[in-house]
Amino acid sequence: MRVDRIRFTARDQVETDQINLDPAPGPGQVLIKSRMTMVSQGTEMAALRGTHTRSNLAEPPVWLRYPSVPGYLQVGVIEAVGAGVTGFAVGERVIGEGPGCWNTHQSHLVQAADPRWLVKVPAGVDDRAAVMAKLASVATHGLRTVDPLIGESCAVIGLGMVGQLASRLAVLTGMRVTACDPVPARRAIASGVPHLTVVAPEELPVGDPAGFEHVIEASGAPAGFLAACTVARRLGRISVVSSPHRPVEIRLYEHVHSKCLQVHGAHGSSMAVDPTAADRWTERRQKELFLALVAAGRIDVSPLITHVHAWHEAPQVYRRLIDDPSAFLGVVFTWN
Repeated sequence: MRVDRIRFTARDQVETDQINLDPAPGPGQVLIKSRMTMVSQGTEMAALRGTHTRSNLAEPPVWLRYPSVPGYLQVGVIEAVGAGVTGFAVGERVIGEGPGCWNTHQSHLVQAADPRWLVKVPAGVDDRAAVMAKLASVATHGLRTVDPLIGESCAVIGLGMVGQLASRLAVLTGMRVTACDPVPARRAIASGVPHLTVVAPEELPVGDPAGFEHVIEASGAPAGFLAACTVARRLGRISVVSSPHRPVEIRLYEHVHSKCLQVHGAHGSSMAVDPTAADRWTERRQKELFLALVAAGRIDVSPLITHVHAWHEAPQVYRRLIDDPSAFLGVVFTWN
């Protein structure tokens, strides 16, 4: 069987190719035919450009070496199941992840039929929403780290995909939410969310008593983290859901210590895999929550997909992402 792929072949170099794959999945595995995959601009562009914090290690992780098949956001249909698979059937629509949470930008994917990672998509949720579930789980995880309570104030710094999702989810908690971004087009998309205040960064209130009890840092930029420390009120909580790969210079006493701030790193890898008494919110459960909210019409993510391209257009798409990243928000590839 022919498999179409997108590959990062060298720094700033993207190609497409085809390989042959045995269509029969092994025991405990499923074969997924991709319907749609999404670009994670933060992680994928850092991998492509060689700017990821771990790219310059003597032995970078396998997924940061060239060549590689990028991506970790996929929705597809099960085409075959291996021996011993239970709970999944041919024809079911699922959210998949590549081996090592990478390799999803391809037309077919063989994956373990592990319900912790393979999540069914309910009826009423279209592919454009389902493909965001992983990013939505990162956003909900970030919100949980600051223990949001109804009526409290929250700022979301950065309105990329994770920031847009975090803003919408934060509103559902009953907090008073303000979101900011320097890009007018991204602010315009967020402005359609009911009960969400959207401002430019310079319009954010600073300090006590106008500062925020909770801040979600979703920009991935050094200036974004500094802004989070600045707009947080005394005893405030900051959740860093982005992945900054550049140095951040702050005056620790002024920006953190004297304000008694709590700063939480909310990297996606810190989500629970199996439920425990201390943490019942596994990554799977957070994905299912997002899908349920979409199916119930409680969250509208349809404006977040701004660019849809066929998979073979990938080299041109990534070049445009390098040249003008702020012109894009949700970028997806179709695999028909």
